[in-house]
Amino acid sequence: MVIDEAALRAAITDALLRSAGLPTLADVEKMLSKAEKSTTVTIVVDGSKYGKAGADLVEKLVGKYESVEVKVSEKTSWPSDLPPPLIVVGGGLGGRLLFYGAPADVLSPMFMLAVAASCGAWRPSSCSGLEGARGRARLYVVPGLPCARAIYNSLHVLYCSRAAELEIVNVEGYYAMGKELPVKQVPTFVSPSGKRHTATPRSPAEVLSWWSS
Repeated sequence: MVIDEAALRAAITDALLRSAGLPTLADVEKMLSKAEKSTTVTIVVDGSKYGKAGADLVEKLVGKYESVEVKVSEKTSWPSDLPPPLIVVGGGLGGRLLFYGAPADVLSPMFMLAVAASCGAWRPSSCSGLEGARGRARLYVVPGLPCARAIYNSLHVLYCSRAAELEIVNVEGYYAMGKELPVKQVPTFVSPSGKRHTATPRSPAEVLSWWSS
């Protein structure tokens, strides 16, 4: 019997997300297939194998949808403290979501959910009380359920506040770069003022409180 590894990984990812009450890969694929507004995903690579692999993954995840235009560019210089590629989600999110490193495994559906939000195919059930976030925050993650939940709750705030920006950094990229990890635990949320919160947010409201700290 031949095992389809990609299909098996996708099934495991969906099972994990479903058990946590989070949108699955199948859920976000359905959202994007029905999107009526267009969006742009810009991928910036640095010429490294890891950066190219991340760009290829993103194109595979969202490049097949008519509502999503994928643009790829290359930079000769790269910030030493961040892993490639840089992925910028435009559309309704207006480039306020920046993802560094490959959105792999359980992070893939959360990245795709952000793309769905940018083309109007997903929105929080309510923005009440979430409009107050200001400035650029950073969220350090790895492909795991606690980090997927942190992204999910953070997306609510980013969607609801037009004055908020979020950098999501997959720390696995630092291994590929041969660099020291910038954090000791994940998820770690860094507010615009620089204050760190190392925990899994229980709700979008908790993310908002961190954003304002």
